[in-house]
Amino acid sequence: MTLHRMRLQDGHDYFEAKTPREQSQICCELFDVALRASRRKSYLYKQLLIAGKYSWLSWTAKSVFSAIRTRTLRYEARQLDTQLYSIDLCLSLLAENTAKVIYNSTGPMAPFDEDSAAWVFPCITQLAEAVVNPDKLLEEVAVILDAPRNGSANTSTVMVKLEIYDARRPIAALPIG
Repeated sequence: MTLHRMRLQDGHDYFEAKTPREQSQICCELFDVALRASRRKSYLYKQLLIAGKYSWLSWTAKSVFSAIRTRTLRYEARQLDTQLYSIDLCLSLLAENTAKVIYNSTGPMAPFDEDSAAWVFPCITQLAEAVVNPDKLLEEVAVILDAPRNGSANTSTVMVKLEIYDARRPIAALPIG
């Protein structure tokens, strides 16, 4: 089986030069792709995407985060006896971090951790390991990460690497962009 790993450091490198609003937009796009790949439907997740799309609703991301966190804790309690992360848990963790990024984009007095956007990368990796078609998910993720922002091409020289792993050992690293 081939796994694609996006590390936390890759997330830091990618999001470092992005504004909070750009981080929010990118994370929402990534979450939307992940939601479709998971084939899950949830009113709560749709609320999150709406909050991210309309900046005047971004403040609602904190309450959506709280509801998602409750869900995540339930999923984590069920996962204790297995090493594999379920699609539901992976998606919930991704939703949590996306909600944090959306909320932080509003410039709140008490923001979540400023590296919340970077945590989206390992969450997507975990989800890719759980979904039916990980290659399609990761192709769409690569397109989003390489998309021009604010009318200019992505000029970041430190792009995300999708490391391709054999179940036993690393094989290669492919730069995106």
